[in-house]
Amino acid sequence: MINDHYYYHKLNGIEQEAYKVIYKAITQREKEAIFCSPNLSMEDVFNIYKAIILDNPHLYYIDYGNIMVSKDSNGMIRAQIRQVYSEEQCKKLDGLLEKYAKTILQKIDFTGKDVSEQIHAVHDLLASNVVYDHDVAEERAAVEDIHFSHTILGVILRKKAVCDGIAKSFKYLLNAIGIRCIVVTGNADNDMYNNEDHAWNIVKIGEHSYHIDVTNDTNSTESGFICQDYYCLNDELINRDHSNYKGMPICDSLEENMFYKNGAIIKNNDDMDVFIKNKLASGSNRAYFMLDYVDDMVRVANDIQESVAGYIMQKGTKAKIFTVSNEKMRTVMLTVEEF
Repeated sequence: MINDHYYYHKLNGIEQEAYKVIYKAITQREKEAIFCSPNLSMEDVFNIYKAIILDNPHLYYIDYGNIMVSKDSNGMIRAQIRQVYSEEQCKKLDGLLEKYAKTILQKIDFTGKDVSEQIHAVHDLLASNVVYDHDVAEERAAVEDIHFSHTILGVILRKKAVCDGIAKSFKYLLNAIGIRCIVVTGNADNDMYNNEDHAWNIVKIGEHSYHIDVTNDTNSTESGFICQDYYCLNDELINRDHSNYKGMPICDSLEENMFYKNGAIIKNNDDMDVFIKNKLASGSNRAYFMLDYVDDMVRVANDIQESVAGYIMQKGTKAKIFTVSNEKMRTVMLTVEEF
């Protein structure tokens, strides 16, 4: 297990000292952190609190939705620490987290896998096993369920969470196998989110950093298919429906993106026709690709229907044709069920 502290290292010296004081108070289960720092504003302290939460997903027992900070005329700051669980409850939860996290990771054979393959394996495991907690997202859940879904408790113990719980869990599991990972906060505007607050991750593979949104891939994953729409994106691609994130590493490569690695980038309609027919001829009933040209997605779906229909007629069989597309990311999943 590593403890990478990206947000800590983004702070200046004074802020880092405050970070360490608050972090120590949290881990020692004190009710408040008290320190003198005339140069820090109340907003600075709240930002430091946020940095601690994003850097340390194992601090699941903090009620970070009810943070109270005060400062007197002498610069003495009191940062209240509200604990959701008692120390005894945390001991039990810590044991369960360790046990279940180990069980989750044991489902992956990491033998011979490099960093890229390890990250991809954890992404796919979460995307295919975690359920998005719509009850919490739509504010119709119990208080305990809300806290679970916003922390690693939801994913690790219940396989159910919202975006920040999923992003924290992805970081937690990658850190457990020695891989650095950042939780990113901003906004998303797509089929799931209407320009709402959102959380995802950034990882570094080799010399390049990449965006990974496990939550969005989780919601589009189904039996026999793991969505890769938001796996290892550069800034240009993630910016199609994510925004308002600042101070993050530059993501300027698509080397580890699954569509680029699998030769599934379609430049024009003719390329799409060839790609689909080659997939079907190889025995696969699915073709998954990303469009690298501008076209109306309804017209693209019609072109796909015509392409597959022609191929099926040549074979002398019948088939049901299904297409699912992500208009923002311009990805298409084609499924053909012959009968």
